[in-house]
Amino acid sequence: TGWLEVDNYKLEDLSIMQPPTPSEQAFSKPLVSIEFDDGWGSAYRLGLPAVESYGWKPTQYIITNTAINNSSYGAGTYMTPNEIKDWNRRGDIGSHSVTHAHVPALPTTQITAQLTDSKQYLDTLLGEPTNLYVSPYCESSQTVVDIAKTLYKSVRNCQARANTRANFDRWNLSSFIILNTTTDAEIRAALSDAKASNGWLILVWHEIDGDNKNPWSVSQATLKRQLQIVKESGIEVTTTQSALDRSTR
Repeated sequence: TGWLEVDNYKLEDLSIMQPPTPSEQAFSKPLVSIEFDDGWGSAYRLGLPAVESYGWKPTQYIITNTAINNSSYGAGTYMTPNEIKDWNRRGDIGSHSVTHAHVPALPTTQITAQLTDSKQYLDTLLGEPTNLYVSPYCESSQTVVDIAKTLYKSVRNCQARANTRANFDRWNLSSFIILNTTTDAEIRAALSDAKASNGWLILVWHEIDGDNKNPWSVSQATLKRQLQIVKESGIEVTTTQSALDRSTR
């Protein structure tokens, strides 16, 4: 304990009673964020209400061409512009490029267009800045990151680990992609690791349209069971933007 001498009286040093500094607050407790990629209609119809039943707000990453040319993909396949706006009112929306291309392989002008045009469409549609970007196929490069830094506040990829004080990089956020082969034990282990490291675990789903449709699709029943595992972990669930803000204090 520190002390101060004031007029022959000892007073407890008030500096030790101050709240933690911003850097001390970052990664002071484990966090989980719930995300969905691609803007599938099934995620809107079945995934969003399942997450909301736990009182949580998920983030959805939109391939903007699927919204702009929604009817060409077949009714209900991808979220419509109105559904994207509704999701944003109930959670958060990020960019997943314009066409889900192999972005790093493109010429720089096309990389810029994939990131810029997607953001501009979403900004206009939602009436607010789009801050989050996910790299299609988990592919990135220094050029992608350099362009993203002028437009967004983060880039997310797919390394299956928690983001911790030791490894945190807002331009290369790790995430755990849920497949139809992902076991409950694997999810529990990831949550346990996040708890042990005070890490921020990002869990990502895609389609909510049956366990056997494709590797990235699970049924609503499976999603609900997996969300219950998250709840039972006792880890706080917060939005991606909120967790990012806490991690960069």
